[in-house]
Amino acid sequence: MEKQTFRIFERLRFAALLTFVSGFLDAYTFTTQNQRFAGLQTGNLINMMVHLADGHVFLSLTYLVPVLFFALGQSVNVFLEPLVRQKGYHWHFVSSCLITIGVAIVAVYSPFVGHNATISGLSFCAAMQLDTFKRVRGQAYANIMMIGNIKRISQQLTTGFLQKDRKAISKGLHIAWVLLTFCLGAFAAALLTQIIGEYALYTVLIPLLMINAYLLFEKHPETASSQYEGSLMENTR
Repeated sequence: MEKQTFRIFERLRFAALLTFVSGFLDAYTFTTQNQRFAGLQTGNLINMMVHLADGHVFLSLTYLVPVLFFALGQSVNVFLEPLVRQKGYHWHFVSSCLITIGVAIVAVYSPFVGHNATISGLSFCAAMQLDTFKRVRGQAYANIMMIGNIKRISQQLTTGFLQKDRKAISKGLHIAWVLLTFCLGAFAAALLTQIIGEYALYTVLIPLLMINAYLLFEKHPETASSQYEGSLMENTR
């Protein structure tokens, strides 16, 4: 049986860095930005409706800010991707650089501006990350929202144990690992914001720069891109 190979952005250690960043950003914004989330828009919508029901109309509308900028980030990503690919550039690397630059800019101005400016920038970046990186070792996953990942863990492990399918168990454990790193990122953000406040955002630049380095130094990304896109076409036939 031929050994399956994956692009660097589908490998487990890469996915672990992405979910660490996601967990960090959501915990950071929750603790420093009036309990709003950069990526978990369901939580923002629930909070918005709860405050609206309590009669706090203006406060409820502040929870709409990250939702709108998350949607904007998604739209910009959809617009940019074909343009970048047409120019022959490595799309995942370009997107990762834009995300890193965006988070760095927010880290600089966050301690000096209102909450809306911070949450809007981070929600925009979170949307780009979610839309750019969609698979880990060949299977779909979400690097921001964990509910789908929890579902996949349960499905794969249950199927694996019932049918004695080691491949399914392995897939379930891969998703479990990225779930764990999401939790670690959230824990790190909660801890660091207690110590250094909003300046904690600078620390998440470390895993983001590691992500950029992985993509930059991937061997022969152009050839790998062709093979990767070909394999995706085969899988969708």
